[in-house]
Amino acid sequence: MIATMPPEVQRAVINVSDATGIPVRVMLSRRRTAPVAEARMTAYWLVKRHTRTHTGREWTLSELSRVFRRDRGAINHGIHVIEDRITIDKALQTITEKLKLSL
Repeated sequence: MIATMPPEVQRAVINVSDATGIPVRVMLSRRRTAPVAEARMTAYWLVKRHTRTHTGREWTLSELSRVFRRDRGAINHGIHVIEDRITIDKALQTITEKLKLSL
């Protein structure tokens, strides 16, 4: 599935996978265990907030839902969960700061 993703998204997903230790194929699967879900949501957040499409504009939720094969509500929820957790979880803050720099 990653091979069909735009390069910006591929890079973000691989970086999240490397940072969390969750393999890409597992991160993009339907698994819902907490570490896998958090890695997946972190990838949504990273792409939405810190990358641009090849035309230089922000990703829409509809575009991300097609890329990640999830519904828009799941993408939106995941982004907000990570934004909320960043404010209270120092470890997640550290990971997301490193991820932003890796793009």
